Amino acid sequence: MRAGIILFLIVLVPLNALALDSLTPGGSVRAYVVSTEYPDGMDTAEALLMLRLKLSGEVSSRLRFELAYEAVPSYSDSDAADGLSDPAEGPSYRVDDLDSTLYPSSPGPGDRFIVPQNLDRAFISFAAEEFDLTAGRQPISFGSARVINPTDVLAPFTYETLAKEEKTGIDAFRLRVPTGDFSELDIAIVLGDNAEQDEGAAYMRIKSYINETDIGFMVMRYGQNMMLGIDVARAIGEASAWVEATYTEPAEEFYYTDDSSYTRLSIGADMAFTGDVYGYIEYHFNGPGADEPEDYALNVLNAAYLEGSVYLLGRNYLAPGLRVEINPLLSAEAAALININDSSALLAPSLTYSVSDNASASIGAYLGTGDEPEAEVPRSEFGSYPDTCYLSLKYYF
Repeated sequence: MRAGIILFLIVLVPLNALALDSLTPGGSVRAYVVSTEYPDGMDTAEALLMLRLKLSGEVSSRLRFELAYEAVPSYSDSDAADGLSDPAEGPSYRVDDLDSTLYPSSPGPGDRFIVPQNLDRAFISFAAEEFDLTAGRQPISFGSARVINPTDVLAPFTYETLAKEEKTGIDAFRLRVPTGDFSELDIAIVLGDNAEQDEGAAYMRIKSYINETDIGFMVMRYGQNMMLGIDVARAIGEASAWVEATYTEPAEEFYYTDDSSYTRLSIGADMAFTGDVYGYIEYHFNGPGADEPEDYALNVLNAAYLEGSVYLLGRNYLAPGLRVEINPLLSAEAAALININDSSALLAPSLTYSVSDNASASIGAYLGTGDEPEAEVPRSEFGSYPDTCYLSLKYYF
């Protein structure tokens, strides 16, 4: 709560110097109805209303600020309901925060109606000809891969997360310096719990444009882990292709595996076949994953899962997707995340209807296929996933 108040003060104090017409309010209302069936036969249902309020403004021609706050009234018929899915497991890069729930103050097992809250943006940015500096709670993301981004370890989403429109804000000081056309030097210090050194992160990223190719190199320290990353993207004929990879070396060997260092790689391409049909395919190598399902449970005790935001359990994945515009207002998408090693898959069909320029409605599902667990022991990765069906309505203002 202390950090939330401090961040608010950082951006609100300059408001005394602002004219009212320099303020830009905005936000969104996103409603979800989610039905989930677990492999053990238990069914749950959940209804959520995500209210996001945003305020931005210019203090001067070079200085601006942004605030965003979310409240999420939700009702579920079971404690197990989890329709939106949380970001991948890992540290929360915030110094401090508001209480996780607005109501009740201390939710218990019997509470079906709760109101989580999130102060998601609270930053100021200064833009000069030589650099851009942003301080406060802000979104930071990396990588050109379409499905799994190995370099994006600070606040990634899982594949089945429904609400992906807004990247989760983290507390950071970020400096970006242009070094040429489409090139820049990007440096940041990311603060963790109570601003303790071992809970935070820091990175330096160099992005260049060479021979019609975007190339990025990164070195990052998060917690006690050192990560090297590379990201390459370019057009090949009518298609776009990418390669994104990381090598991570934990500072201490106190995890389940003897050798905790690991590599992650995503390589893929996408293409608009016609004006109405778009497709992509991506291969992902998950170095810290296990080859056999019986090793999944113990393998998640290594560094990649505890601190590196890795959540996939196997090693080799294929992620195809196809989107078809049925008419100017209606589109259909079929996508999947396939574990090649254990032959399981997470299927993701959906239909989206554009109600207006600011509103849309979607219906879809995440369906796990594969061998279901026996006596709580997994026999495949996605065979252990629940089947989730959802209906969403979104309005932006």
